[in-house]
Amino acid sequence: MKVFLTTDLRAQPQISSKMHVRKKQYNTLYVIFGPLGVGWNSTTKMIDTDSDEQWEAACKTEPKARAMRWKSWPYYDSWCEIFGKDRANGNGAEDFHDAFVGVIHKEIEIQPQSPPATNLEDIDTPDSPLAEEVATILVCEPSSSTTTKPAGKGKHKLSKGIVGPIMEGINNFTEKTNSRLGDIIGKMGHEHELTRKCKSVCHIVNEIPDLTLDEKLVATNMIVKNKQVLAMFFSLPQEAKVGQVRLMLAGKI
Repeated sequence: MKVFLTTDLRAQPQISSKMHVRKKQYNTLYVIFGPLGVGWNSTTKMIDTDSDEQWEAACKTEPKARAMRWKSWPYYDSWCEIFGKDRANGNGAEDFHDAFVGVIHKEIEIQPQSPPATNLEDIDTPDSPLAEEVATILVCEPSSSTTTKPAGKGKHKLSKGIVGPIMEGINNFTEKTNSRLGDIIGKMGHEHELTRKCKSVCHIVNEIPDLTLDEKLVATNMIVKNKQVLAMFFSLPQEAKVGQVRLMLAGKI
């Protein structure tokens, strides 16, 4: 059966209940037509009788038909194809799937366009944990198109068995992705902070008087290439920073 993405109807119990009611209505109409003399107006899709007496006689045979006289039954032709008595010999009976889909298309409003199918490659790269788990499920689980499954509880258990591993794989993938993103963001933050400190060192050293360009470059390189020296440099007050630079250039530290 096709999936109608824009409806919240469920196969159990909503659609089954709806089809059960429609079959009862069809059976009532089937009984009063023909032998009881009640006719059918294919234009108005309503019951057609020659007289009230004829209708009363039909209602005595089939009391359930009494409330159906002045109502329109626009899907009666489709019901004949789905529930028709000639299905026993296979003549004139449309395939149940096609007929049922036709009725549902008429009775519920659906949008013609559906969201594009999600490709496994669109979820993540083929080497990712999620892709591997989903691929394993798709390969190991029997196809619904080639395996006949009984309706009801068995079908419900199968769907839960498929959804569980997929959701577990998605959760694992999400946790790993969050961890990786955290590491990347942390590295980016560290690199950004290091760049900012290097610029600050260059600015501070450049402001020290009586230093040549070569001395400024050497001092800056000595500070930024050593994390401990860099941390100490920024922990000192401004005057001490100048003293540290001069001592480093003199080879005393």
